[in-house]
Amino acid sequence: MRAFGAKREILRADSLYHIYESAAIDGNVVALRGLNVAITEGEAVAVVGPSGSGKSTLLKCLGGLMKPSS
Repeated sequence: MRAFGAKREILRADSLYHIYESAAIDGNVVALRGLNVAITEGEAVAVVGPSGSGKSTLLKCLGGLMKPSS
């Protein structure tokens, strides 16, 4: 039971990893490494970072469009 006024958690991901496997010389690319996310009801969230930092990968994993590596 929640305390009065407590907001419920609507999204949670613990230790999220995603690795893009590649046969290229550079090898595999780790897009997400041990990411923890918890979002509560009514909370506004922004995902910001430079190009190639994993923003789209994160949103796809959280939205169920892509399966995380672990």
